[in-house]
Amino acid sequence: MRSKMQMFLEKVSLLITMTIIIIGYQNCGEISAQKVEAFGVGEVDNSSGQVPGDGGGDEEEEPSLPENPEVMKPLGVYSSNLSGSNTNNPVVKHEQSNGVLIRVTWNEVEPRDDQFDFSSIDEKIAIINQNKGNKDFYYTLAISAGCGERGDSGYPAWMDGRSDIAKWTIKFRSNLCQSMPKGWDDNYLAELEELASELAKKYKADKNLKMIYVPQATGNGIEGHFNGNFNPNDRMDWSPLTSQGLSKETWKYAMKEAAVIFAQAFEDRAVALELHTIIDRADIPLEAINELYDDPRTGKRVGAAMWWLFGKDEEQELAQGMTDFRGDVYGQVGANSTQPLRVGECDYSSLLDMAVQMGMRYIEPWDKEFKEGGSSGLDTQAYNVQRENFRKFNEYVLARFVRGENPAKPTFEKAEPLELDPDWDPNVNTKKSCPGRYYVEEP
Repeated sequence: MRSKMQMFLEKVSLLITMTIIIIGYQNCGEISAQKVEAFGVGEVDNSSGQVPGDGGGDEEEEPSLPENPEVMKPLGVYSSNLSGSNTNNPVVKHEQSNGVLIRVTWNEVEPRDDQFDFSSIDEKIAIINQNKGNKDFYYTLAISAGCGERGDSGYPAWMDGRSDIAKWTIKFRSNLCQSMPKGWDDNYLAELEELASELAKKYKADKNLKMIYVPQATGNGIEGHFNGNFNPNDRMDWSPLTSQGLSKETWKYAMKEAAVIFAQAFEDRAVALELHTIIDRADIPLEAINELYDDPRTGKRVGAAMWWLFGKDEEQELAQGMTDFRGDVYGQVGANSTQPLRVGECDYSSLLDMAVQMGMRYIEPWDKEFKEGGSSGLDTQAYNVQRENFRKFNEYVLARFVRGENPAKPTFEKAEPLELDPDWDPNVNTKKSCPGRYYVEEP
């Protein structure tokens, strides 16, 4: 996969060296399937309709990065979002919050082709710096490249007019994207490489940036799924996507190429790739993440991320594969503690147990957990419970991943019931309500 500059230089090189190439190859039809090696950069020739990365002649190996450079990685509890006051921000000031995830869209940072605007990121960094005082407080970064929702796409709108980028139709929730770039298209990947390069020029020197997520050309653009795109008459029929080219081979290529791009742009930083089943298959993301770990171009820095940390027995094959993964594992909580129906056994602490069991070094609870009072925060009792739970998690991962100890697994607390629902029956109403302090009707 080539950048736009590499494409231009290759064309120039071809013109200059055409005579030599003709001498070297008796059959000039072979030229299109060979690499242009003037600058040590190769490509996969997709003109024959082959799956990207399969066939197309011998490939030149790209130079490897050091396996163990001084890599910066996030640790402990970060908020999944920066919200609240700009001058007295509860997320930044919370004593157990080590950092925050900054989320923006590719459409925001590159509103026009080759014209970059990082103000949406810089504004959030400014809020952090204004509030952290002497506290060590870090951030991770996620750039959405997806379909998005409510008509607000993550991928750049100007790509709609690019006829050289292969498109397809997908949906995310109620939003239909009829010209969504295919993540395995090499021209799309060249644009993604340029984005990574510009981001690295701007933020790689900032030591407070501890990790960057791989943008994915999916539904929401960070998570690696196409949920809801199956045949509406058959939940197991994914022909609406497979008929447009999605397969194990094409999607593994998309995941791996995008991850390599960001690993090479941020060579001393952790990189996270969010994993979901693809067309109901766990082997696709699991093979991709394990092959990335062994890929010399990544320096073993591409970790597996789970943005569906609920503490439930779901997606067991994928969850077990991530637990067994040799690299780093990161998690984002899928609900807040006032939504007990969404978490295992109606108990938020179950997902913290799951994070420890899976060997996660880093989790992102919702920003609500870091606020006390009001409609956007927790009541005092729940706030104090969560603060203590986060303290235990921070201490545990510090001992395990930094000091190299084998600490005992922490025991996380559950908020004591304030009022029991008298009609709650665990044998009947488990999907309607939870016992205890938070009685929530099924929406």
